[in-house]
Amino acid sequence: GGGEEGDGQRASGHVVKAFYALYLLVGYLICLFIKDGFGGLANTLHFLSQSGCELSSLRDLCYGHLYVYRISVALVMFYAVHCVLSMECCEGLSSRLNFQTRYFGLKTLLLVILFVFTLPLSTGFLAGYTVVALFGAGLFLVIQVIILLQFAYDWNDSWVRKDDERYNYLLLFSALAMYVGSGVLLGFMYHWFTGDGCDRNYTFLNITVIAGIIYSLAAFRLEHASILPASVIFLYTVIQCYGAIQSGSSSTECNPFWSGNEEKGLSFQVVAWSLLAVFSLLYQCLSSDSRAFSLQPEDAEAPAGAGDDAGAESIGYIFFFLLMTLASMYIAMILTNWNVDSIGPKGEVQEYQSNAAMWVKITSQWLTIALYGWSLVAPLVCPDRDFD
Repeated sequence: GGGEEGDGQRASGHVVKAFYALYLLVGYLICLFIKDGFGGLANTLHFLSQSGCELSSLRDLCYGHLYVYRISVALVMFYAVHCVLSMECCEGLSSRLNFQTRYFGLKTLLLVILFVFTLPLSTGFLAGYTVVALFGAGLFLVIQVIILLQFAYDWNDSWVRKDDERYNYLLLFSALAMYVGSGVLLGFMYHWFTGDGCDRNYTFLNITVIAGIIYSLAAFRLEHASILPASVIFLYTVIQCYGAIQSGSSSTECNPFWSGNEEKGLSFQVVAWSLLAVFSLLYQCLSSDSRAFSLQPEDAEAPAGAGDDAGAESIGYIFFFLLMTLASMYIAMILTNWNVDSIGPKGEVQEYQSNAAMWVKITSQWLTIALYGWSLVAPLVCPDRDFD
């Protein structure tokens, strides 16, 4: 166990972060298993039932979603505690690193206790938590963009540095494949989501296409830019647009996939958003450039009296735990189809497709475009700064 290791035997940052990510993965898999309810078991095993769900039109689904929120709350508290205790104000650098990298047996027990603590929480509290989780998930999407941007630039640079003509062709082929895939999806989206009276969907799609053309042309023309990162961002913004339209269109004219019944099973949105999250978190955990992927400021200084590497590692964990806290909110949103709960006049849980989810998703798309646009123009605006 990690608790018996000496300071000099602490596991590497990659391994430690993988352990913390494993907690989130296990929580996600449990949520995935129970999100559609317990198959009627709550009617027999009454301890599984939840107040407020008896009057819900989708009782079993209501049970499942409330337990997803409970697991999410437990994970949020778990990572938030780690984030706070990793700050400089709490302990010395050596103590913080020991806490961050050891005692995983006790931490597993802590997570179980935190989940038990969520069981008495009222449905009203959980309904309020869904609103907080909605905006936390939106912030996670923005941070995910930064990770994907760094991945796209690193991917491009690694192939360019090989100084081999074959990799130039592979780079071009990869970019074209992503543009073709994005174009095909956009074609279907214009066909599916632009019926009569669907002006908002038209607007979202047109912004996605026009912005994509502008920054792709800029990437093609600018000497410091490349077409591969532009293609990655274009594909990502198309997926973001799809998610926003799905969350905001509640009529068959503007969304042929919409129905009055809550969606069960694995939808395209659940699979797509889950895979993107898994990829970005894995890249964060395994990246050798811990500063870039923990969003640590480039000029961040190590605490006084500490080595630069140890101080940077400690600060990196703060941002990592913040990212995992937001990811814990994010999984609750994607597995409940970004629904926001409220309590009805009779105390029943009411789930509805929220326009807030649509605006969170489309705003994250606009921020994605803005961040990538800034990465293109920043070397021109600030020529004296090193952006490598």
